[in-house]
Amino acid sequence: MSEAVWKERLDEAVVRLGPEVTADICTERYDVDDRDDLEELTNAALREAFDAGFGSISIEDLDAAAEQLEVTT
Repeated sequence: MSEAVWKERLDEAVVRLGPEVTADICTERYDVDDRDDLEELTNAALREAFDAGFGSISIEDLDAAAEQLEVTT
């Protein structure tokens, strides 16, 4: 593969956050107890986004992850 193809693929692999995914909104929306729970939630949201074929995490991905992990919203 060429360097250009690698660069394009690696650029696509960067995780982006939807404009609605901000610390203040997430703080109000998700009741997590500690950093481990927060990491579990965000990792699950990342899987949701990737499974859907998107390169960014949306509030919907976080909501789906929260539901799966039984995090209170």
